[in-house]
Amino acid sequence: MNYLKKAQKEELEIVHFTSDELKSIIENNTEFQCGIRLFACYQITRGASIDDVASFYSISHKRVRDWVMNLNKGGIEGIIDQEAPATITGICENKVRLMREILLEKKPCDYGFNCGSWTWATLKSTIAYEFQISYKRACFNGLIREVKMKFIKYGKYLINFH
Repeated sequence: MNYLKKAQKEELEIVHFTSDELKSIIENNTEFQCGIRLFACYQITRGASIDDVASFYSISHKRVRDWVMNLNKGGIEGIIDQEAPATITGICENKVRLMREILLEKKPCDYGFNCGSWTWATLKSTIAYEFQISYKRACFNGLIREVKMKFIKYGKYLINFH
């Protein structure tokens, strides 16, 4: 793993991209993600420890282990993100469209909340009010997938990337 340590000693500067832009490019391209996972597995075959690889990529030990296990089990296809199985969220297609419109076009303050960004609590209350459906927090990932949106945590607020 000496080549990783040597790379860390020399300081270089990226001029045309920020770290957030580069991360976004990687996260939005399945082939790039697969290449990174494959290279991490390659490093394991070269004798790098799981901890070294996890540290280098700033990810968990478990994630590296999962990549190796998935590569062993399913080959290259095993390390490509698979679509999560569909979940039953209780919202029909028309309500999914309405929920998406609410999230894109309205703000929590439109529903009487004192904040400008959606949080899990404001989203849960809005869904209960608009659709008479009560969700536990664990079910929200399925709901967000159904409305074809992605949320990232930023402090205590959720920011929409669609």
